[in-house]
Amino acid sequence: MEVKLSAAGRCKLYVNGQYLCCGPQKGDRFRRYYDTVDITPWLREGKNTVAVHVLFYPNDYLKSMTFETGPVSVVGASRGGLWLSCGEADISTDSRWKSLPDASYGFAEAEESKYAGDMERCDGNLYPRGWNEPDFDDSGWTPAAVLCPADTHRLGGVLYEWQLCPRTLPMLYEKPIAPVGISKQSGADFEPLLRGEPVTVPPGTEAFADLDMGELVNAYVRLPLNAAGGGAVVTLEYAEGYRTPDGSGNCRKDIRDNAETGILRGEKDTYLPAPGSQAYEPFHFRVFRYLRLRIVTGEAPVEIRMPAFRLTGYPLEKTGSFRAENPELNRMWQISVRTLERCMLDTYVDCPYYEQMQYIMDTVIEALLTYQISADDRLARRAIDDFHATRRPDGMIHCNAPAAFDQIIPAFALYYVDLLYYHYQYFGDRKLLRTYLPTVSGILRYFLERVDPETGLLGSTGYWSFVDWVDQWRPNHGSPVADPEEPLYLYSHILAYALGRAEYLFSQVGWADEGGEYGEIRRELIRRLCGQTRDGSGYYRVSPSETVPSQHAQLWAVLSGCAVGEEAKTLMRRCMTDPGLLQCSYSMSFYLFRAMEAAGIYDEIPGKWRPWREMMEKHLTTWMEDAVSQRSDCHGWSAIPMYDLIAVVLGVRPEAPGYEQIRIRPMSPELGGMEATVATVRGAIHIRRAVRREDEGWRVFLNVSLPSEIPVRIDTGSKCVSFCQKEIAFDYKI
Repeated sequence: MEVKLSAAGRCKLYVNGQYLCCGPQKGDRFRRYYDTVDITPWLREGKNTVAVHVLFYPNDYLKSMTFETGPVSVVGASRGGLWLSCGEADISTDSRWKSLPDASYGFAEAEESKYAGDMERCDGNLYPRGWNEPDFDDSGWTPAAVLCPADTHRLGGVLYEWQLCPRTLPMLYEKPIAPVGISKQSGADFEPLLRGEPVTVPPGTEAFADLDMGELVNAYVRLPLNAAGGGAVVTLEYAEGYRTPDGSGNCRKDIRDNAETGILRGEKDTYLPAPGSQAYEPFHFRVFRYLRLRIVTGEAPVEIRMPAFRLTGYPLEKTGSFRAENPELNRMWQISVRTLERCMLDTYVDCPYYEQMQYIMDTVIEALLTYQISADDRLARRAIDDFHATRRPDGMIHCNAPAAFDQIIPAFALYYVDLLYYHYQYFGDRKLLRTYLPTVSGILRYFLERVDPETGLLGSTGYWSFVDWVDQWRPNHGSPVADPEEPLYLYSHILAYALGRAEYLFSQVGWADEGGEYGEIRRELIRRLCGQTRDGSGYYRVSPSETVPSQHAQLWAVLSGCAVGEEAKTLMRRCMTDPGLLQCSYSMSFYLFRAMEAAGIYDEIPGKWRPWREMMEKHLTTWMEDAVSQRSDCHGWSAIPMYDLIAVVLGVRPEAPGYEQIRIRPMSPELGGMEATVATVRGAIHIRRAVRREDEGWRVFLNVSLPSEIPVRIDTGSKCVSFCQKEIAFDYKI
């Protein structure tokens, strides 16, 4: 028997006391999603109880901006509500249902991860134990109030607040995991927990244990305990890693598993146990590598058992893999995959511990990483549509979606063109392009209307002119300029880049006139940029007031098409070897590496992976956000080794949209032998390379296995060889 389930906020479904799932899929103010759940396995003869725990987030725009309405990635509603529908049994929600406000749960303000905004303080004395069991006495509960009928609109076309749509993604997985050890403890011996034995904390005692999960996880936590009396306080503190005291009263992030001298600092849930046997589970999953269980007892002891952990995330079917002779590359790959997985929920998220928001720049990189290991593009399609749904009357789109408030970073709207471009390259879906290219037209119109007629370059684009997290730009929150009205030459470069992408995409669906117009505008913009934005040393400037040149302006000068040929090579060589330039962070390194490719110097820079090696030296299990803010230890946009190892080092990428043709151009032979299974929409590509050092260079040996006879072009750097066969063995010298 199937039920359809939705709620204003989040909800958990139980049948006969058994937890089934948490949902629904996040929606926006136009669409609320419902889940379809088969409850048959949990039904039994006779009396059955279907129960739902609902967590409501109020729709208060101003309070959402100050993180007072719960997670800002969840769009609230004017009032709480539950909807359950069943066509096979008369159990659909109506006034026969019983309801009770849960007085035991309350919000606790987060200290750092305020965007996530869902920490709790729960009083077990107020929690109605057994409320979801068949034998629970609900005679004191109130009949549910019907807010509106299940239809989506009233007579006259007036829409109800809940426009219900079926879930577009599979349910998130939940699977049991266990900690690998206890890294630190005090006040009691907690080692028996690891053997499945209970631990009793005596009266009048403060004790804690740090459970080490071995890696950063997104997991539901359920803590079983037995309190002989009242007065105890249990705190669950979630941390990405240990921090190192700097001697001045502050802490810095250094060796993440340094439990001996490190300090654990994280967000907390607080639980006040009631007398008797019970279990506390925060409503939401938590993100942590270390969980500190702190128990402060009153006049009675408290017995605890090992918490139960359920890892959760998007159920991506990984058909791709990578393995190298070099163990360092294997570690980089594994950390990258784990980082991506932790940032895949019912949307892509920038980071699970902090915002849990789907931002465009992050999503461009995360979606492209997904394409290397899976042909499942459902999360990417959802992202493309989520951003499209935020279109404003002037053509601009929001930089994140779904969200409880509106936020705009102009450059991120231009990255939306890249989101479409890469999806088309890997999946060749022209129907999708035709649906969303009008959104691209609106975005480009927004920028072109802001071109200064005198300079021919972009003037002020308004909003938050974020570029990258750079130390010297921190006072302006990642913007190179303090004056929001000062134009960014860099934005003109990114606009030229986006116009080039748009010209190509529009031509692919037969809209050559509009695409050709974008091409003409791009060429004129490049001419103006080349004539006005270089300084006396030959570097491109990021803005008129720039005093210190940056890598950013140089890489975008190459990607925009301003610097080409030998000029591009010279510029990028200087860019990568001049320590006086402001440096790109991890995320912008994605485009920095693409500029190195475009200029033909990718293999000339041996130190480009140094930041990732430094993170491994600090024992991170996921890649951090950036080295400037020292904030998130898991940020999807930093997992770019996944892309480069497959698409650049092994060199496998689509030559024609949807892998109708394949290009293979291996790079970096000094990294040694390696092999991979590359996921594509046409089936898996298996590639293995071996390298041998010879007197005057390298000999490269390739073995390629294709799912069918797809045209393949192998580019050796000096010549191209074409094949159309399922099995290829080829060697060449470079």
